Amino acid sequence: MRRVFLGAIVLLTTIPASADVVRLKSGGTIEGIARRQGDKMIVETFGGEIAVPLGDVASVDESHRARIEEYKDRLAALADSRDPRAFIELAAWVEREGGNRFVQPNLDRALAIVTGVRDVPALEEIAALARKRGFMGEARKTWLRVTAVARSEMEIDKLADVAGRARENGFAPEARPLWDRIVEMTYEERDVPRLIGLAERAQRDGFEPAAQALWKRVAALTSDEKNPDALLDLAKRASEAGPSTQARAFWLRAAEQARDADALLELAKQAGKAGFGEVERSLMERVLALDPQNETARRVLGFHLLQGHWLTEREFQVAMGQVEFEGRWMSPDERDLILKERSLRLDEQARALEEARREAAARAVQLEEERQELKAARRDIETLRSELAEREARIKAQQDLAERLVHCGMCGAYYHGIHVCSREWTHCSHCRGWFRAGHSCSGK
Repeated sequence: MRRVFLGAIVLLTTIPASADVVRLKSGGTIEGIARRQGDKMIVETFGGEIAVPLGDVASVDESHRARIEEYKDRLAALADSRDPRAFIELAAWVEREGGNRFVQPNLDRALAIVTGVRDVPALEEIAALARKRGFMGEARKTWLRVTAVARSEMEIDKLADVAGRARENGFAPEARPLWDRIVEMTYEERDVPRLIGLAERAQRDGFEPAAQALWKRVAALTSDEKNPDALLDLAKRASEAGPSTQARAFWLRAAEQARDADALLELAKQAGKAGFGEVERSLMERVLALDPQNETARRVLGFHLLQGHWLTEREFQVAMGQVEFEGRWMSPDERDLILKERSLRLDEQARALEEARREAAARAVQLEEERQELKAARRDIETLRSELAEREARIKAQQDLAERLVHCGMCGAYYHGIHVCSREWTHCSHCRGWFRAGHSCSGK
């Protein structure tokens, strides 16, 4: 085994890169391209480079074809390629094989090529492939390229087709500039049916700002239209995507041309179905002005029939013994019950607040006591500090005095100033003086 290992090491020093399986003494294996570097073996794998001490390597199998080698072969085959799809497919392959570090470089290569492509169908195909492979960011960027090319080169209908396909593939935001371009291109358009068709298509595909801009253009071109049926048709078609400012304007214009109660009533019903409640009510009020007893208009406007008389909502509720309370009609008993329940809740809340107030007061007393205790403790600390300072001063004074004292070698005493040693001098009580040792007293 040692000879096999040494032979592999020698070979690795002569062949810089090859496909290998490095077997470790621990029993593990590493697949990649191995090379010796100092006292380590460097193995380039799909996931990155791994450094292994040479002492941990048992053997190297050079007959294996590693995935990293296959990737490099595939990449080399695309050296002169100008097809973004090839790099997207390569990115998808390395992602499946676990070589995540090679995914983005290939996607970046694909996008770099895309910036030079001006074939819209080809760009759409590239975006679809990127989306299919799960690279949504690259698909979105490709659709932005589609939009840029289409805006500069395509006619209105083709622009709308491209925008529709973008929406179907989930890229409506990237296609919004296409409809902005369509609106710009139709600024001088006077073909009302064509504008209506484009507005409806923009509504259907979810490009509401463009739809409203086109409907506004239709409204300007049909400002002299007096035919109630034509105006009603415009109102209905403009309302297909839901209520809007332009659709409301068409409903009101259609209402202006209605002259009898039946026509107004029918128009009001259709406006209500289209979601224009305020228009419906306005038209119903005009119906009542022409036909005060019209039951449909009365009921839409909230009237109630009681004993042969039409009553407003308030009149009806009062007649039924109801009272208005906080925007609702109810019986007096129901109102009293609500007030009673609220009163009970308020009493309960008041009790809870009082209890909380008492607890807060008790806590305040406790905190004051603790504050006084803390204040006393601080005074005690200051007293101790003063005493400590005085003691330190006395000790310092004693130390200073000790430093100034002189030690007598004869008697062992410490003294300051002039010292009369008891061993060298003696005091004579007769002579009343100090004399050296051996003094003969004259008074004896």
